[in-house]
Amino acid sequence: MNAVAYFEIQATNPEAAMHCYRDVFGWEFEKQAGLPIPYWRIDTEGIHGGLLERPVPTPPAECGTNFNAERLIAHGPAGSDNGLR
Repeated sequence: MNAVAYFEIQATNPEAAMHCYRDVFGWEFEKQAGLPIPYWRIDTEGIHGGLLERPVPTPPAECGTNFNAERLIAHGPAGSDNGLR
């Protein structure tokens, strides 16, 4: 079975998204220096990932699984989009 080795999340508002993911999942973020774009490494206490600001071209479907943020938004605090829109 293949295992997830790394993931990336694109967000319109990275600061709001990091706040949401910290609150919901307890993830930690660290801004990476020396890159041509703002990029944060994500520590999930499991697999690692990255977060970057949109617009970044959407990868083709064969590059991996895409998560629908509507489900996370639907389960967030009432009246909040959790910074994911």
